[in-house]
Amino acid sequence: MIKKEILGFDLAKILMAILIVAAHTQFLIEWPSARKILSFIGAAGVPMFFAISAYLFVSKLDNTTEIGGDKQILFHSLKRLAILFAIWYVLMLPMTYERFFTKVTMKETLYAILFTCTFNGYWFIKALIFNTIIIYCCRRTRWMIAAFVVSVIVFVFFSYNYIYHYWNTFTISPYYSFYYHTCMFCIGALYARFESRIHLDTLNTIPLLVIWVLLLCLMPFEWDAPIFRFGTVSLLFPVFYQMSLPKVSSSFWKNIRTSSVIIYMVQFVLIWLYDMSCNRWLQDNTLDAMQHSVVRFAIILAASWGVAYAIIRLERRPRLSFLKYLH
Repeated sequence: MIKKEILGFDLAKILMAILIVAAHTQFLIEWPSARKILSFIGAAGVPMFFAISAYLFVSKLDNTTEIGGDKQILFHSLKRLAILFAIWYVLMLPMTYERFFTKVTMKETLYAILFTCTFNGYWFIKALIFNTIIIYCCRRTRWMIAAFVVSVIVFVFFSYNYIYHYWNTFTISPYYSFYYHTCMFCIGALYARFESRIHLDTLNTIPLLVIWVLLLCLMPFEWDAPIFRFGTVSLLFPVFYQMSLPKVSSSFWKNIRTSSVIIYMVQFVLIWLYDMSCNRWLQDNTLDAMQHSVVRFAIILAASWGVAYAIIRLERRPRLSFLKYLH
């Protein structure tokens, strides 16, 4: 089996992780126009993660030559994701209890367990698990195309039903549900399956960037958010794929890739701790600057990156090798 290593994807992951931190720390909230632009771009961060994960997963399936190799790849992927989910779930239980279980009803808890998650952004891991299984079951090309068509219909329906409430039964944001992102997963899967046919490595990316910028210009309209999210993943995927980046060292891009995962995971508890500290210690308004979005973003991002760096360094020690399961 050939191991895929595309440096542009590593760059995309770290950029998207930074944008996600910016969104969650309400970066630039003091400037509404700039904040709106950032929110639109940042909202495509998680979908891009899905597309890249799907591409790498399907590439592994298509390149395996072992008998039963596809099942081994599926089992390995699901095992890794399940361990990742379980470890972070346990680590974040104090935050989960304070921010979720003490404030919701049993009905909301059951909905979160089944469709989203009971703690912040970790619905992402659950969605990865479900969509990995879906793509594996639809790994034949015709089924993959069918899954894409159905998932786009689902994406469009839930996107615009949430905006305009055509069907009042579904009024909760679908963004945190796995089925809402299946189409993003399918985009990455189809790029992997038809890579040689569409010549992904030589595709002219300039028109794709121009179209993406035009989509960005539509942002004043509420209805264009889902279109922009879908378009960002579809258009920028080949751009990152083709990026020519210096390898620097054997571990540099691997550390960047690892850091993106840890930053995404740890940001939630750092934001929680930061907000609790501010509420407790800044009552006298002597340090109002700590509440400024730029300061908040810079501190949370620096702390997240510091935690990622520490984990990467510590896991190299034999006695602390178990830390690798954090990413």
